[in-house]
Amino acid sequence: MKRLIVAAALAAAAVPATAAAVPPTNSGGPAGSGACVVVGNPAIPATCRFTAASGSVGYAGFAGPGGTVTLSHKEKIASCVSGTWVHSVRTVTDDSAGAAPDYLGSQGGLVTGTVYTLTVTGPGGFAMGGGPGGPATDEPADTAVDKTEGHAAGTAC
Repeated sequence: MKRLIVAAALAAAAVPATAAAVPPTNSGGPAGSGACVVVGNPAIPATCRFTAASGSVGYAGFAGPGGTVTLSHKEKIASCVSGTWVHSVRTVTDDSAGAAPDYLGSQGGLVTGTVYTLTVTGPGGFAMGGGPGGPATDEPADTAVDKTEGHAAGTAC
């Protein structure tokens, strides 16, 4: 019996303490090159990003009880303010679903090269987008689509 206790103590000591101490920071992430999956979790952010490609399948998701699912992307725009062009970034909602049993989805319709964000709020929701899946990659940066039409920030308008 003493050997069993010693073996168990050694096994426990071999497991890094940080493995259980560091919770995940998000309940979504990449599902290969150009795809992502996210599951609703009220305790942590539930988002994932993917870059649409010419072979992207589309996106789909459903809202859990009291939750929402949205597909969005960012655009950099130019506005004339007091005679000077000013750039700003806005978030555009491409599709959304409200309280259960609502859902969103489309086969195709994604603009190639655009970084999309899927967000699930509330428990029980689920969404996926992009595709086809492949080897795991890092999530793309949340870059904005340039819609400034060539107007340089700080120039006269």
